Amino acid sequence: MPEEAGWADKAQKVLRLVRLGVDRWLDAPEDMHPTAVFVVGCQRSGTTMLIDVLRRSPSTWVWPEKGVLAYRDYRLRSPATIELVTAQSPAPLAIYKPLCDTHLADRLLDLHAGSRALWVLRRWQDVARSAVVKWGSHQAEVVTAIARGDAASVGWRGERISDALVEQLRDLVGDGVDDHTGAVLFWYLRNSFYFSLDLDRDERVRLVRYEEMVSHPGTVLPTVFGHLGAEWSPEFMFDISGPRSAPSGLDVKPEVADLANALLARFERQTAG
Repeated sequence: MPEEAGWADKAQKVLRLVRLGVDRWLDAPEDMHPTAVFVVGCQRSGTTMLIDVLRRSPSTWVWPEKGVLAYRDYRLRSPATIELVTAQSPAPLAIYKPLCDTHLADRLLDLHAGSRALWVLRRWQDVARSAVVKWGSHQAEVVTAIARGDAASVGWRGERISDALVEQLRDLVGDGVDDHTGAVLFWYLRNSFYFSLDLDRDERVRLVRYEEMVSHPGTVLPTVFGHLGAEWSPEFMFDISGPRSAPSGLDVKPEVADLANALLARFERQTAG
């Protein structure tokens, strides 16, 4: 019975989305030209929570990452396909969550005229804990492979990583790393792209701090919607509460913790600026 109830809930959710899509398509003005919004960052950083808030606005239409029209294996399809899918969106803003293409965020923005991006950042301690619970040793294995010069074997996870970063990983990984240390290094790899791609100086990109979003949604979310030019209502944040954070301690290599803290401090300096 519980399994049947779960399927019934999923069916109801799909039906509601179909109805919403039909309504928005029917109500869409003929001269509407939708643009793309890319929600990026490291996995387990709170992007799903932000997507759930964004989808409540009549200005947005979210293309699900498990769908087949815009994605294949969680990666965006070709630029031409994304242009076509975006044009068919029943709202001014077509929202995508291509986390596996985060390292291509600069190219995505350049390829799609008028597009915007939201980079979601969460504390490395919480991201690492969540990642290990979900994927176990996987990220430790990924960073070890990259450190050993075998980035090609880990697919998108090893793309666009500089030789300098590989050398840095090699020194930190050594003979291997535990699961949490590996997850912290993965957090470091993914979030380093924010600066290496010069997204910190790109006006099309807005940094969204997870901890601030859940602690002060009434302050943070209106500015996010404003960045996108999306219609905002306080009703959209009805189920956000926080902060949702575990104790700060995490048993990882000290030099890895120092590295992650240095990157986090760089983000904090930009936020303060």
